[in-house]
This record gives sequence, structure tokens and C-alpha cells, in this order.
Amino acid sequence: MTGYIMDSRGRAHLLPALLSWDVSHTTGRDSGSFSVSFLYEEAMLPVLKQACRFRGYHDGETVFYGVVDRYVVTCDGRGRLVKLQGRSLAALLMDNEAESGDYYNVDLEYILRRHVTPWGVTDVAPAAAKPLARFTVRSGQSEWSVLREYLEFSGGFTPRFTPEGRLLCDGSQGGRTVVIGGGTPVVAAEFADDRCGVISQMLVKKTRGGSGVVENPGFIARGGCARQVLNVPRYLSYDAMRYTGEYQIRKSREDSVTLTLTVPELFAAFAGDTVRLDKSPVGLTGRFRVAGSRCWAAGEQYGTELTLSVWEEW
Repeated sequence: MTGYIMDSRGRAHLLPALLSWDVSHTTGRDSGSFSVSFLYEEAMLPVLKQACRFRGYHDGETVFYGVVDRYVVTCDGRGRLVKLQGRSLAALLMDNEAESGDYYNVDLEYILRRHVTPWGVTDVAPAAAKPLARFTVRSGQSEWSVLREYLEFSGGFTPRFTPEGRLLCDGSQGGRTVVIGGGTPVVAAEFADDRCGVISQMLVKKTRGGSGVVENPGFIARGGCARQVLNVPRYLSYDAMRYTGEYQIRKSREDSVTLTLTVPELFAAFAGDTVRLDKSPVGLTGRFRVAGSRCWAAGEQYGTELTLSVWEEW
């Protein structure tokens, strides 16, 4: 991987040959991150001081674009080294707090204009999200939390940033399909099926009368038994109550069933891609979304770790 750092004016500086790197991408709940190391020279200090963005390239393609958070210079028996770290552009929204308030008949365009683009996130692919009759921004919420909640409630979408730094409001779109099968060596695999915390039934009750039940039939069929009760404001319609219950069930399932594969390739896939699994060490096959990817290299060691969202199909 080749790395560049940019200052606030957009001026780019090529970094020395990278000694190691560790790059992670996610599908939206957390920020992706990067960490690179390289040899240090005294003339670099003013450049590092001004660095606010990082871009990494591999085989001519951008594999990470994000915010520089910190750098550490060490001088010891190993020589003089720099370790540079940061996060994806989601950090720009995570680090800024939103103003609280209630919105009525608010659409995605307004949410983007109010809570996203003012913080430097301007390359945005919107989603077909329906306007919300009422949407509340709570005190203390980050701008990232506001965007995520709006998209969740308006269409069941989850935002994510591409490796190039583009915000996809429908994070399930835009990925590649990668095949892992008999011809692809898998050096490690871990399959986890965690039932604890998964909701089987939501009883949604209005504060003044009215209630609805939303079930998780797949989990119930597996013997799941974990009901929760949710009290909601009285102004919500039945459809809104049902969707709130479905939302809570969907959130409880996230990461409950995952398969993590490690392959000896660089940037084999990214979060948001789809893996067609023809063969695996645990016997699982099918098509699964990549929930998280991590690529690393240090010396002669390298690889990509892919976490597949099996829970979406389980």
C-alpha cells in the first residue's frame, strides 16, 4: 500500500515506504480505521503537524480515505519511526454533536443539509428514504447517530462509507461480489452463533392505550424465548408501532451469527461487498454480506480478515 497525507488546503504529501499497515472497514455502526508505520526524518515534523487526511492506494485503487487522528514518533533501538492513525470520514459526524429538537414531515435531503454536509461530508449517494412525519433529535446525539436513526426509521437503511470516502445512505448497495471456494485458501475461520440478547417478541404499548405484538419467527422456530416490552408515545400510529418493534428485533439480531474468515490476500474484499461462499472449513455455504474487513501487512506477514453477516440469512 502507498500512503499520502493531506493538509487542510488539500496539499498532498507522499509518505515514505510503509513498513506496516492495518486497515479496517465497517458497515456503519462503528468507524473504519487505519494505522500505518514508516521511517521518520526530522523534516517530516511540520508536514505531520498539518496532516488532517490520509489516503491509501493499492494496485492503483483507493483502499482507504479518512481523517488523521494522531501520530507518534519513536526513536529507540529500532530506529526512528512514525505510527500514524485515524478513522474513516464517519469520524467527522461522530465527533460533532447535533442540536436537539423535533422535526415534522422531514425528508432525507433536509437531514443531509442540516446534519451531514456542514461537517465536510459532501460526496453522498442518497437512498430512497421516505419522509418521516415526526423525528426527534435527542440531546447529546452525534450527527452520525442522527443520520443512522433517520435512515433506520425511514427505510431500514444503514449508512456506510466506501474505501474512497463516499457516503452511501443505503449501505447495502454498491458492493462487489467475491467468490471464496475450493480454490481460495482460508488460513483461519471462526463461526459464532450467539442467542443471548436476541429478541423473540416485542410487545409495543402506547402510553395511553393500544398495543401491538411483533415477532421474530426465525428465532422462535429455533426455540428462542425472549420477550421485551416497549412503551412508545401515544401519537404513534399502528404501523409506526409495528416498525419500532421490527427495528428493535433487527437490532438485537445484529452480529448474533457471524463467520470470520482469514485469507492470505491483500484487500480481498471490503465491508459492504458480498461473499459467495462455495466452500468453508465449517461447512457453511451461501451468499453473505461483509459486515467488516481488516487488511494488514508487516514484513512478510499479510492477510485479510472478513466478518460475514450470517445473521441476516440465519
